Amino acid sequence: MNIDGVKRRTAPIQRQTPTHKPIAARPAVRRKTITTRPIGLLSFIDRRQFATIVITFIITFAFSIATSQGLAAVTSHNPISANQSSTTDAALASAQPTMSNLDFAVTEQPKTLELNQYVLTRPDQVYVPSEDANLPDPLKERQEFLKQYLGAKHSPLADHVEALSEQSQWKLIIAISRAESSFCKHEVTNNCWGIGGAWNMKNYKNYDEAVADVNRILEQHYISAGLDTPKEIVKKYVGHQSDTWQAAVEQELQNLASVK
Repeated sequence: MNIDGVKRRTAPIQRQTPTHKPIAARPAVRRKTITTRPIGLLSFIDRRQFATIVITFIITFAFSIATSQGLAAVTSHNPISANQSSTTDAALASAQPTMSNLDFAVTEQPKTLELNQYVLTRPDQVYVPSEDANLPDPLKERQEFLKQYLGAKHSPLADHVEALSEQSQWKLIIAISRAESSFCKHEVTNNCWGIGGAWNMKNYKNYDEAVADVNRILEQHYISAGLDTPKEIVKKYVGHQSDTWQAAVEQELQNLASVK
């Protein structure tokens, strides 16, 4: 090269080799293929554990069968056990209520309870038979007293103390009989109490019937109306005031006041 008349020799231009390495080619990526498998129960259980469970179940089942067969053989060879079992079953069956063991024949009807007039009119007082309980019998004691008392007065009522003692107003009946007929010693047609009046005297078959009727009349027409003393009874019973009648009745009630 001639620069400014000086011939100069120029060195040849050398190409510089690049210092960086060429980029190597990337290896090809190998893709994996994912294969799906069905999920089962055994995939979650260990095979050894599963085998142990199966073997244990087989052994237990075989042992239970052998035991049941042994018990059946023992029962069949033991008649006592079989008889006891049948007896127990029969007892349980008989214990169940059935129409056959509930039905029964009535062989005897109960006796009808009969109450006397005294018990019916005085329900607050109950008398028990002496043979059933070791207790004093007020009715019997009353009968014994009246038999002696009326017998001492020579009254025909002494032979009818059973009917007389059972009446609720027995004291008033005796007291009126004293005022009307001197304890039935001066009576007409068994009427010791003047029932019906002198012109219409009521007839009775016997003293027992008369005593029961007089008790009914006193209860219905006097006691129920509040007339329970001789002073309250006299005017209605006699028809007028009679001091003699009233005094006789009052005196007799006093004589019988202590008797029950």
